[in-house]
Order: sequence, then structure tokens, then C-alpha cells
Amino acid sequence: MVDAAIVMIENAHKHLERMNPGESRAEAMNRACKEVGPALFSLCDHHRVLSAGVHAGGAGGRLFAPLAFTKTFAMAGAALLSVTLVPV
Repeated sequence: MVDAAIVMIENAHKHLERMNPGESRAEAMNRACKEVGPALFSLCDHHRVLSAGVHAGGAGGRLFAPLAFTKTFAMAGAALLSVTLVPV
């Protein structure tokens, strides 16, 4: 879950390092976020979809449903925060 935030911060740091003279920090951050934001969001979304099989039911569904719900909500929060709060 923390990987998305780390990737966003690393990419923003590289863009800030390589800023052109006269370019504002906001432009560099905007460019960095647009570069990796969609990929990070889809990565977290992919992890949420993978746990959908557990919600289908059966003995495994009853046993692992709390784990699957926790992971689903945690990955949804990580996806949301990695593209909104972390760049700020």
C-alpha cells in the first residue's frame, strides 16, 4: 500500500531535480503526477479486483471474507491518497 506513495514521491523528486530554469515547482509536480498517477491508481485497483474471488462465497469466502474486505478498503484508500494527498 505504501509503494504507490513511494513511487509518486520518487518521481516528483526526480522532476524537481531536473526542473528547467524559470519553471515553477507546481508545473514540475503537475507533470510528475500526470506521468505516474494513472499507473499507480490502476495498480491499486488491480489488487482490489484480485480479492473479488474471495467475496464469491463458499467455505473460503466465509473464512477469508474479513481479510478480503480489509484489503479492499485499504487498497482503495491507498489509491485515493497516493494520487491526491501525497503530491501535496
